[in-house]
Amino acid sequence: TSGGQTLAQCFDNMIVNSDNACAEWFGATIGWGAITNEARAIGASRTNLNTANFTSTTNDQALFLQKLESNQLGLTEPSRARLIDAMKRQVYRKGIPVGVGVPVADKVGFLDGYLHDSAIVYSPKGVYVIVIYSNGSSWAAIADAARQIHAQLQ
Repeated sequence: TSGGQTLAQCFDNMIVNSDNACAEWFGATIGWGAITNEARAIGASRTNLNTANFTSTTNDQALFLQKLESNQLGLTEPSRARLIDAMKRQVYRKGIPVGVGVPVADKVGFLDGYLHDSAIVYSPKGVYVIVIYSNGSSWAAIADAARQIHAQLQ
């Protein structure tokens, strides 16, 4: 495993702490091509992890989260629950979670000026997915955008 961590610890660090070393270990172990193929198999046609500059889109990310929430990824229920639980515990909570003010399972990404937040939002009026990708933005701006979207859906 990565850095002497168990597989479970590595998984939690990757999701909860946005630890890129664990993600890189998974990619090297499983193969970025295989992971890209898995993304394509669920319909995420614009995601490419085969190149030095990984690419994806908000639509692909939203599709993944929608399928995760509706149990359409082919995961066992314990695996699905573990992933959603890890997303609920991730430590960067100043974006979508602050903006919507209701329970959220989200995953952030930040590197080289990019700041992203993708979430399953558990609103009293219904569950929905929101994905915000940005370049040169801030957590406050992401929270504000999420707040405006959430208000329109309530």
